[in-house]
Amino acid sequence: LNLSEERDILSTEEVEVPSDIKTYLEAPFKVKADKNGVFDEIYTEAGEPEFVTNLKKSFLVGSFGLFLGQDLQSMLDTNTIQRNPQQMKTAFKTMEKSVIGECEVEYTVNKLAEYLAVEFEQKEQNTEAAKACQGKDYYEVIKATNLEKCKERPIYQHTYGARSKSDGSMGATSPYLAESSIMRTICCGTFEDPLYRKSTVENKFLTSPNGKFESTENIEVISRMTAVLKSIDPKATDIKDVTNPKLSHHLVYEFPSEDYWTSVTSGKPTWHDANMIPQLPMLEMTSAHKSLYPNSLDAEKSKQLFVDTFVKFVDVSKQSPESSHAVQDVSGQVLDLTRLALTFSYADIKALWTMINANLHHDLAHKQSAQHVFMDLLSIAATNPCVKYISESIKKQFITGEPAAWIVANMFRSVKTPSEEVIQELTNLLKHSSVQSVKSLKATVAMSLTELVYKACIDETSSVFDYPARICHSLGQFNLT
Repeated sequence: LNLSEERDILSTEEVEVPSDIKTYLEAPFKVKADKNGVFDEIYTEAGEPEFVTNLKKSFLVGSFGLFLGQDLQSMLDTNTIQRNPQQMKTAFKTMEKSVIGECEVEYTVNKLAEYLAVEFEQKEQNTEAAKACQGKDYYEVIKATNLEKCKERPIYQHTYGARSKSDGSMGATSPYLAESSIMRTICCGTFEDPLYRKSTVENKFLTSPNGKFESTENIEVISRMTAVLKSIDPKATDIKDVTNPKLSHHLVYEFPSEDYWTSVTSGKPTWHDANMIPQLPMLEMTSAHKSLYPNSLDAEKSKQLFVDTFVKFVDVSKQSPESSHAVQDVSGQVLDLTRLALTFSYADIKALWTMINANLHHDLAHKQSAQHVFMDLLSIAATNPCVKYISESIKKQFITGEPAAWIVANMFRSVKTPSEEVIQELTNLLKHSSVQSVKSLKATVAMSLTELVYKACIDETSSVFDYPARICHSLGQFNLT
């Protein structure tokens, strides 16, 4: 999509894929399966961008090797399930890795009635494939993924304008989304030598603008991928082997380490412990957070866009209440500013206020209000650099009194990644004389820090489900001095 700097869609016109990316998209890749027929390794070219490798992983959506060596045919023919543990059932559950995570999946196998097989062929209108299936049985295999039971899932949800308190019952699913992932495959022949005719994978997300509350208005997003057998041709040439292979044992989606489109390495750490498989390395205190999705703006353009939007926002607010007639989407501007703030490093944030201050042509009182708004936006974003900037501003008494209290309270509630460095920074803030000398600020920081430590380090539910513990390493596991 052709997007503006504000992420508005300018055009949906299709364009040619860049030649360097097209080369890797068309490059061969090799996969290996274990003794059960489940894919567990993928080999791609060493210089291949990570996002292309993720696309190729999406084709590895399970394996029917699970049925090999089992007397499933007789159970389908007789419509009975043998209780012999050595035989496979027509419906079973197993843990399986795919691009969306390592989750529990349930397979259901149905032998199609003859009239359903005829209907399928009439709809597909593929004479050559129908001839290959002539005289053979047809089967429907349904695979449903239970996203509430996942050992590993590469997602992190950040919600604006709402807060959730998880009880852990929803597992690895979102607290504001109803999610489903279903695959339906039609094949013919035997399970030892099946011919796959059509496979459709559908992922659906349904959310309400009112969170968990019922609403007649919902947002539904569906992604669907269909693979169809088009023709059966004799092999003319061998498929080229991978010349300079890069091995990956992870079939789960992996975030690129640097730029989304060009990075050839994964940002996933090479190690993990027994309780967690992190997707990204430990977050630093001053560095910008790694964007989990493509960003069309570089750092300088993002800073300039933030400054321009913020100055305009402040100018409009000065006209209150007349600003209500200017048809300005204030909440939308706050959202845009907050999203931009998520991408800044500590050095970027310091430069931002210098740029904003130079563009504000108001009296001192109005500039002070603008500073409070700026701090409030950072407290909503509450990334590690934002936390450090606010903490340093309070220590240096750039903000004092009641504004300091409500800004720091909001920051504690919004902290995204309570790592060891973050908790240590906030502990040092509590000890600082600028906080200790103001009773109201001291009480606010002490109570907020106590709650944050409990939620992030002690409570077994909130420490996992209210923070991105499945994405980032070292959240809630540290010693303080």
